[in-house]
Amino acid sequence: DARTATSGPLLALVLMMAIRNTVGWKVNPSRAQLSAVLYKSVLANLPIPTCDVVLLNPARNRTLLFMRANKPVQGVWYTLGGRLLKNESLGACAARKLRSEFGLRRDPSELVPAGLMEEVFADSMFAGVNSHCINSVFAHILSRDEYTARVSEESRLDRQHSQSRWFAIGDKSLHPYVRRKLELVFATLRQRKQGIMSTGHVLQDCTRLL
Repeated sequence: DARTATSGPLLALVLMMAIRNTVGWKVNPSRAQLSAVLYKSVLANLPIPTCDVVLLNPARNRTLLFMRANKPVQGVWYTLGGRLLKNESLGACAARKLRSEFGLRRDPSELVPAGLMEEVFADSMFAGVNSHCINSVFAHILSRDEYTARVSEESRLDRQHSQSRWFAIGDKSLHPYVRRKLELVFATLRQRKQGIMSTGHVLQDCTRLL
């Protein structure tokens, strides 16, 4: 009934207010980080919005992955990325993670938004709490100079990762979520190419009419 339909959101609001009053809402203006106690409560009760960046070589036949040092997917070759911050745009989040985890500065407009997917992991940084993420996938195709400079570089890796390695796009050993991100990226790149070709045909037709 109506009471049941409204009780869920109301209960969630009351819970969040209680948590805030108990442990405090610790926000660093520059990073908007939550306290560990609060973040654990949020992670235990809500899905987390995240952004990941798929890195491709200039030929678009290899992807750069990173060995996860922490949970979830600890010890797994995975894409770089992380949590969306309060009042942060999706593109800004992707650019921030690309900079902080790989040392590459790019404007959000230079990244390719490739779609949305869901990630559910059995664990998280907190014992007994699983991870549920709503992930916005972005892509960046490295230029030849970027690729040459970083093809074997690991000095810029952050504490989330222990190694980096290039993998063939069709490598069947890739994590299923990584494969799904690649599918989204290449579907988007194909659509963009088709859109450019269609625009070219329209311009040619218009030229003929002039």
